[in-house]
Formats: sequence, C-alpha cells, structure tokens
Amino acid sequence: MPEKLTVSSIEKHARSGRRAEIADTSAPGLVLRSNVSSSTFVFRWTDQREKRRLVLGTVDGLPLADARAIAHKAADLVRQGFDPDDEWLRQTRTPQAVAPVKRVTWTWTEAREAYLLEIGGPNGLKAATVDDYRKALYHRAFKRFERRFVCDLTDEDLSEALAGYQREQKGKAAEGLRRRVRPFWTYLQRMDIRRKSGVTRRLQIDLPAHRSTAKTNVRWPHPADVAALFAKAIEGELGYASRAVVLLCLTAQRRATVVSASPTDVRDGVWHIPPVHRKTAEKRGDTRIHALPWPPEVAVGNHDSFVFPADRPRKAGDPLPHMAASTLTHALRDAGVGFSPHDIRRSFTTTMRILGFAADPALVLDHNEGPRSTMDAHYDSYRDLPRKREMLDVWREYLTGSKAMSDEVWYEHTGQKRIKKTTKA
Repeated sequence: MPEKLTVSSIEKHARSGRRAEIADTSAPGLVLRSNVSSSTFVFRWTDQREKRRLVLGTVDGLPLADARAIAHKAADLVRQGFDPDDEWLRQTRTPQAVAPVKRVTWTWTEAREAYLLEIGGPNGLKAATVDDYRKALYHRAFKRFERRFVCDLTDEDLSEALAGYQREQKGKAAEGLRRRVRPFWTYLQRMDIRRKSGVTRRLQIDLPAHRSTAKTNVRWPHPADVAALFAKAIEGELGYASRAVVLLCLTAQRRATVVSASPTDVRDGVWHIPPVHRKTAEKRGDTRIHALPWPPEVAVGNHDSFVFPADRPRKAGDPLPHMAASTLTHALRDAGVGFSPHDIRRSFTTTMRILGFAADPALVLDHNEGPRSTMDAHYDSYRDLPRKREMLDVWREYLTGSKAMSDEVWYEHTGQKRIKKTTKA
C-alpha cells in the first residue's frame, strides 16, 4: 500500500519481520522492500511495459532523504528515455566524482505559464475564463510551490495548502481553488506534456469539512418586477446599457451571450447563437447553434461586429470590442431593482413552470436539452424553435403588462414576495 514514508514508519516495517513493499507517495518510483533479514530502498519503473527495478541501498546505509533525492533523479532519467543502472547509481551516490544532475522538469511557475499560454491561445478558453484560472494559480495559497518541481508535489502538499487557506477564510473559496487546480493537473499529466512536467499520476485533494455561515439571498423576482425593469430599459432610462437589458429581459439569456451578439448571427428573425458564445456548449463540447427568435424590440444596428459595441476600445488603436458583461450587472444595480441579471432566468423558469411548461424552459435557457441523435446534433438546430417562440411570446406578455401574475400565486410557488423597491436610475 502506498504511504508517505517516515523514519518511524520505516523502523516499524523493519521490526515487523514481515515481507512487504511500500511505495512512497513523496517520491516517484521509490519503494521500501521489507523482509525478515533486511530492508532496502528500491526504485521501480516501466520500460516498454516491462517492469524494471534498481536497488538503491539498505535503510541502514541510505537515509530516507537521500533515497528520495536519488529516486527523483532516476525518474528524470527515465522520462528522458534512459534507464538508471548500477554504474549511474554509483556515480549518483558519490556526487563529487561527477557533475551535478540538473532537473529538466517544470517548476510550478514554469508549468503555470505553459498552461495559461495553452488555454489562452486562439483555440483556447474565453478570456474571462483564462483570467479566472490565472488568478487561482497565482493565489497566495500556492505561493510556497513557486520554485518546487510539480512532479515532486504530493496530494498531501496541495491538501495542506488548501486546508490551511480554508481555515482562515469564510465561504467556499478553497473549494473554488481546488476546482481550478484539477484541469491544470490534468494538463500536466497529458501524454504529450509528461516529459516536460514529470507528472505521471492523478491528483487528489482533500479538504476538511466546512459549513458556510454566509447567508445567501437567492431571488426569484416577480414577473412584475422584471416588467418594471423592462419598461425602464425600453424608455432608455438605463443609458448605454438600455438596449442590451431589453434583450436580456425578453430572451432570459446569460450576460455574456447577450453582449456578444453579432449582426451576422441574426438572420430571418432568428438569433443563431454560436457555440463559442454558449457556456453549456463549451462544457459539453457541443457544436450546435442555439436558435432563438430575435425580438423586434431590439434593433440589430449597423455595427460590423457587435449589436452592442463598447463605448471605447480597450487600448488606443485596438478594434472596438463588445459591451462588457459586467455593464448589465452595474445597470441593474444602479437602477435599484433588487435582483441580478441571472435572477431574470430564475423568474422566467418559475413563471413558465407555473403556467404548465414543465421542463421546457431549459430549451430557452440553453441548458442541456437532453440526448440527441447525430442528425439532431448537427442538422436540426431549429427543431424546438416553435416551442421556444411560444414560451417567449407568453413571457413578453408578462413583461409588457398584457398578462399579470398575482402575488398570491407567486408566493405559493416560490415562498417570496414582491421586491417592490425599483427606483429611477
């Protein structure tokens, strides 16, 4: 069984008088072989599916720290395509006779930069997602690993770092860091990266039990509250963000999807949302478009790239990007409506279910729309468009005041009362 070897555990196994092989979790390939007469350190590796081993020395003549150092050097040699032998071991145990061996695998810093460069490339993740991973991997909880080789890091090292951070902060920040380290580690153990990273095994990070004391206030804004916001946006009272908020209210799409809408995506009254602008498509590797009726209340405009261009470029000379997604959040906050852009999606879903549409709101919200055949996935993007149009037409009637939801019915289904605190922007 693998375990983290210590001087005391080695003595315990040596005194047991039993035959055993214990893999050290702190050094790749290092194994303690214990039997009746003696105990030795062994380095094990696989060469073209053939298991190989090299006896490093007895536990009496080779300290644990030295055995680990030799195992790390041997692992580097194997990753370069060479096999450690007795002569190499003799020279390694007498370093004064040979030049020091230089590690050729990545440190945490080098691995992090390689990973960010890969996910930030032309075929990588969205800029905001890359920035999220960059902040996580530069977090102070990982500062102790900056100069360490990633192949030396153990489950215990990373678990201790994140557990210590969790004990000093509130909420689920440590869990968020763990979620972001996992794809980073998956990249490091990828076959085409292993010779550079030296990482050959999966990572398991354990966190202590944590009960959050933070109070969350999840809102299901009443349709009339969303209607009040819609009325402000139609009248242009939200300024620069007004048109985008109109589209947000009428379609219940995510902020990033709304602000990245392009005139080329709107054809024949249908909004063809490409996979690159869909959160669920990126997660599932979905290549279909998400088709929705484009509301006539929102003019497409004459901008070449975006329906909602930003008011200025990020840097002088750069092309004009689309409006920032955070602009919509700020617009709702400044309007004092008491809910966020994402809460509109909750309101839409709840309203549709009260009206008997059951699971159909997922079709509009671009959640997982269920299993599809190959024909469905690649050629039938319009199959559910009539059902989506039906729901959005009903939703429009609530936003424009043609229909109304009673406070009693809303409270019965959500347990929440009207916000009723909208103010002029």
